[in-house]
Amino acid sequence: MKKIKYIGKIVAVSIASILFLSMMSGVSACERDSDLIAGQHTVVGNVHVSHQGPDLIITYTTDGCWLITETHLAVATSLDGIPHNNKGNPKIGHFQYKSEHDPGEDVVTHTIHLVDLGLSPSYSGLLYIAAHAVVYCDCDGRTETAWADNALQFPGNSWALYFIIDLGAA
Repeated sequence: MKKIKYIGKIVAVSIASILFLSMMSGVSACERDSDLIAGQHTVVGNVHVSHQGPDLIITYTTDGCWLITETHLAVATSLDGIPHNNKGNPKIGHFQYKSEHDPGEDVVTHTIHLVDLGLSPSYSGLLYIAAHAVVYCDCDGRTETAWADNALQFPGNSWALYFIIDLGAA
């Protein structure tokens, strides 16, 4: 009986550890919200990602006076799959998905078909996502670069951020 209780405690601790490590590493279930951070420190909105059937829906939304004038989005099955230079900084001009908005928009959505990424519609692994935007403050005229935040930083010397979503988690 003591062995069963002991094994039960090990299993419970193991599950809690896996869940904690998943949260800390940026891995999440099939839906994720991240702050949209401008100029490294200012929350100007959020980026919402959801997995709906064979599609990934990524929506940038700004708050207050902030408007989106450009988006750059890369999605890959590994960090190496996101365009980057030799130092590890992302090359946003080479991201697969981009849009420009003049005048700015407060909501921008990208729908990505998994087959367009070379994946099956039922793909259930990890996806690495770099969501970048150029935002403009209508109140004071500031323009800033912004990233979806999840505390995962590219290995280069910029403050560029990325996150991971697990399409197999439900």
